[in-house]
Amino acid sequence: MGELIALEEKRRRLRARRAFHLWERRFGRIFDENTSVRDLPDDVLAVLVQPGDVCTRLVQSLVVKVMTGEEAADLEGLTPSQKIRAIDLTLLVVDQIRFECMRRLGWVEPDPRAERPIVDLLMGFLNGDVSGAQQTPSILPSHPLYAEYERTFVGDRGAFVRRLIPRAIEEFKNRPKT
Repeated sequence: MGELIALEEKRRRLRARRAFHLWERRFGRIFDENTSVRDLPDDVLAVLVQPGDVCTRLVQSLVVKVMTGEEAADLEGLTPSQKIRAIDLTLLVVDQIRFECMRRLGWVEPDPRAERPIVDLLMGFLNGDVSGAQQTPSILPSHPLYAEYERTFVGDRGAFVRRLIPRAIEEFKNRPKT
């Protein structure tokens, strides 16, 4: 039994090494199978949170490589259903990155998913654990729009938080470095 667990851990480590390869080249840092969104330094988050092709390619590359376990995998090599899943998972990771930026700004409650290793988060979703995929963190009472958030219909609060993302990206990008 112990050998099986050790083999699974080696596979997980190899999958992470392949998946994070592009990130390591881009950021000059080491990421591993235990790296969570919460672990990402501010300068990495500042790049990954930006809308556009750079962020999308970096996150999508990670997702596809976790999905396939292959170092040379890309979106074009996937079947149509796999492509849809890869796009969904890319959006999930981008959301987690954005919510983490909002947390660091002191805008939202911590999201427990940000503490899970990214590889495990993705593998969980690939294996059918989609609980909480659409959840958004709650705004903190100290946020200037908290009263408006509290008056918002509970079912619309996720959209309320998401409307704050462009402002959060701008503030996170422009905040003083610590």
